[in-house]
This record gives sequence, structure tokens and C-alpha cells, in this order.
Amino acid sequence: MSKVDSKCASAELDAARVAEYLRQHPDFLSNRPDLLTELEIPHATAAGVSSLVERQVARLRSEHRRYRQQLDRLSRNQRDLQALSRQVHQLVVAMLTAAQPDTVCDFLQDCLHDGYDADAARLFLFLDHNPFQNRPLIEVRGRNDKLRLLLAELFNRGQPLLDSLQAEHLPLMFDRAAAAEMHASVLLPITGHQWDGLLAIGSRERDRYRRGPELELLVFLARVTAIQLDRWLEN
Repeated sequence: MSKVDSKCASAELDAARVAEYLRQHPDFLSNRPDLLTELEIPHATAAGVSSLVERQVARLRSEHRRYRQQLDRLSRNQRDLQALSRQVHQLVVAMLTAAQPDTVCDFLQDCLHDGYDADAARLFLFLDHNPFQNRPLIEVRGRNDKLRLLLAELFNRGQPLLDSLQAEHLPLMFDRAAAAEMHASVLLPITGHQWDGLLAIGSRERDRYRRGPELELLVFLARVTAIQLDRWLEN
């Protein structure tokens, strides 16, 4: 017997077993209604007549698949959020015990890159002096810098700003090469004792940042960063 004949015989045998099992357990589908959305059960009609029942069943089956896909997506999002939450809280503990600002900047940059898919990030501090020399993430500007004046309303509101930057403003946040590739951005005002700052994050992925738990974790992270910066500035 060839392999093809062997497979056909095996399929017929399996089908016969399934049929016999259903005969012995006529309530099988009654106890498993979820299987009804997967099975195709034809509805006998006259030739050339479309079955309304079959059309309704097809529509319900399509909706079932769509809802199941949505549920799977929500489950994945929940797992991603839980992983991000653990990462942020571990980072906060590390930041609060860090002895040097370089360490905090490295932790923060890694979290923004890994947890928030940031392709570019910069922490602007508006100060009249610069105690943070040669730190890639931090850029110190004067209190009356044009960027600070441009975003005065953002500081007044004290809330994150998502995807509201115009193309000509992106180079103010990032270098020109990176700004040309940014399709999503979030700006977070941070406030310390007698100073303020701005955390700017950009991603090449469109619609990457949205309001919700993920953004709330980012706001929390920015606040902890401000606390640590306050401590070093006072020293």
C-alpha cells in the first residue's frame, strides 16, 4: 500500500471512529457549545436557494473569530504591561539607591529603549548652571531657553503631550537625522525644587504612545527621576 493510500485509509478510519463516538454520545455537542462555532453544518435547501441560517451561522462564526483575536491581543498586551511594570519598579529601586547620576541616566535610557521602544530620548534641564557635564541623555539649557518658552503651556498643564509636535519642532528635541525618522513622540514635563525639565521620547513606530497604564508608569518614572536630580542639585 502506498503512503497516499495509507493516509486515506487512516483518515477514513479516524472519521469512522469519530462518527461512532458521536452516536454513542449524542449530547457531546450540547456539552461543548464552543465547538459549534468551529463546525460547518450545512442546511438543506432547494437548488439555487440561499440558506439564511447558514449565512447567519457564517456571520456568527466570523464574529467569534474576531472576538477571539481581540481577546488574544488583550492577553498579550496584559502580559507586556506586567513585564513593563516589573521593569519600571526594578529600575526605580535601582535609581533610588544609585550613588551617581551617570548610573541613573544609564538605567533610565535602557528602560526607555527596551520598555518603550524609544529610538531617541533626551532629558532637558532648564538651569542657569550646568552641574551635569558630558552625560549623553541630559542636556542643560537656560531657564529662558526658546524651547522652554515654546512649551510654556505644557509646563502650565503639567500633563504629558503625545504626538502633537510639528515636523519643524522635532529637531529641537532630537538631532536632525533622528528627527526625520520619528513618527511618534511623547513629552513629559518634570518639576523639581526651583527648576523644571522635559523628558522627550521619540519612536519610529507610528501611534506607539497612547494614554493608559503604560503612560502612567512613564510619568511615575519621570517623577522618581526628578527626585533624584533634586538630590544631586542640592548637593
